[in-house]
Amino acid sequence: MMQWIAETLVATTVLMLLVLAGASSPSLQPAITTGGGTAWLIASLTIWLGGAVLFFGRHWLSYLRFSRAVAEEGRALFEAGKIPVTASRAVSSPIALGVFGKSVIVPEDFEYRYDAAEQRLAVAHELTHHDRHDVPVNFAALAVLALHWWNPVAHIAHRAFRLDQEAACDAIVLTGATAAERHAYGSALFKSAMGRVPLAACAMCATTTLKARLRRIVSGQREARLARPGAALAAFLVLGGVAVTASGGVPDVVEPVLEAPRALALGSGVIDTSGLTSISVPVAHDEKNCPDARAHAAARIRARAMKIAANARTEAGQSRAEALN
Repeated sequence: MMQWIAETLVATTVLMLLVLAGASSPSLQPAITTGGGTAWLIASLTIWLGGAVLFFGRHWLSYLRFSRAVAEEGRALFEAGKIPVTASRAVSSPIALGVFGKSVIVPEDFEYRYDAAEQRLAVAHELTHHDRHDVPVNFAALAVLALHWWNPVAHIAHRAFRLDQEAACDAIVLTGATAAERHAYGSALFKSAMGRVPLAACAMCATTTLKARLRRIVSGQREARLARPGAALAAFLVLGGVAVTASGGVPDVVEPVLEAPRALALGSGVIDTSGLTSISVPVAHDEKNCPDARAHAAARIRARAMKIAANARTEAGQSRAEALN
C-alpha cells in the first residue's frame, strides 16, 4: 500500500509540475490564450475523476466478490436478533457485512476455536458495528477516500479512522467488563487476526491494528501516541479547505426560579406561608444534555448486543443438542 501511495504521489507531482511548467512557458502562452489552459484543466480533471472512479470501483468489486464468496461457502449457524450469523471458510475473523441485508460472518471453526465467552463477545462486537451503522459509514468514507486517491495523507487518515472505529466498538463491548471478560476479549482478538479484507467490511481484527488494540484493552486508557493519526486527519481537513462553522452566540439557559407562594387560600381562610421553606420540585433527567449521555448510550448498546449474542448462542446450543438426540 505505501509503495502504491508513493508511486501515485510521484506521478501526481510530475503531472502538476508539467502543468505549471506548461502554463509558465513563454512558448505556450499563445496556446493558453487560445484554449490550451482549458485543455490542461480538462486533462487534469479527467485524470483526477478517472482515478477516483477506478479506485472506488476496484474496492466496490472487491467487496462484491468477497460477499459472493461468503454466500456460496456460508453455513447458517443461528440468528442474533434479526441478523443471521453465518460460518464461512472465506474468513478467519468475525466480520459485519451488509448495508440493508445485515449479516455477521464468522470463521468455519468458530464453534470450536472460540470458547463460549469469546463467541459471545465476538458476536457482540459485530452487532455493535451494525448498531452504529458502521458499514454504510465505511462506504461513505471510501467515497471520500476515492476523491483523494492521490493524497497519501488521506490514506493515513482513513487508516486512523478505521482504527478508531474498531476501538470504539472495543470500548462499548468492554464497558463495565470484568477482568475475565477483558482476557476473553483479547484472546478473541488474537484468534481473529486477519490479513486483507474489503475496506467497507468491518472485520473484528486486522493484523495491522492488533498490537495497538490489545495495548488499549490492557491499559484501559487511550494512548497519546495514537492521537497522532487524528492530528494528521485534522491537518488534512484544514489543508483541504474543509471548514466547519458554528453560530456565534448561544444564549445562556436560565432556569426559572420557583418561589413558594406567600399565602394559600383554603376555604374561607388564608394561611400565611412566608415563613415556610421552599418546596423542592423534582427535575426530570435530561438524557440529551446529560454530560454522561455518551456513556449511557454505550452501556445500552453493549447490554443489547451482549443479551442478543448470549441468547443466540444458547438457542443454537439447544438446537444442536436436540438434533443430536
